[in-house]
Amino acid sequence: MYAELWVGHSALSKDVVKSQLISKFNEDNRAALKDSPFFESGKWDDVVLYVTQTPSYRLMCLPIHDEELQVYVEPVKGDVLQACQSAWQGTRNALSNAKPRLSSLKLVDNESGKDFMSATTGLRTELWRRETLGPILIGIASAVYAAIGMLTFASSEPLKFLSGAVTGVIGALVVLGLAIREVRGGRLRWQ
Repeated sequence: MYAELWVGHSALSKDVVKSQLISKFNEDNRAALKDSPFFESGKWDDVVLYVTQTPSYRLMCLPIHDEELQVYVEPVKGDVLQACQSAWQGTRNALSNAKPRLSSLKLVDNESGKDFMSATTGLRTELWRRETLGPILIGIASAVYAAIGMLTFASSEPLKFLSGAVTGVIGALVVLGLAIREVRGGRLRWQ
């Protein structure tokens, strides 16, 4: 199995992309292509912009055009999901001045060539998770209920009534803060 990432970014020349990848990962290691089951033939040598190998994975980067990079991650040893997280964070950090965004990330079966798992990242992904969405909806409902109550049936003692809703609102804000932290960290969520 291998992972295929499509990373969009603002316009950069191939030389700039390569130098930024080298500064984040390691030197370009063309010998690692020979260890790859897909790139070993040599016909990709001129197409692959950058290649490196860590103890966990092999990383090959191919520029599609000046605003998109195709990245292949082949696990060498260990967890493929962790290898993908590392490769995405490294690529994201290397191209940080070019506003990188993950367009697609799929795990692909070597034999069939079909993808069987995908990952996304970003605020929308984090907000739609059950662990995040539930507390946020409760916080919103608490705030709406408190506002209606303070204007109607609890108008004589609004502070006492409001104190009950504060817990739900605080919980929602904490969960929202944690979601934003995950987004900033580039956390991948798998489906």
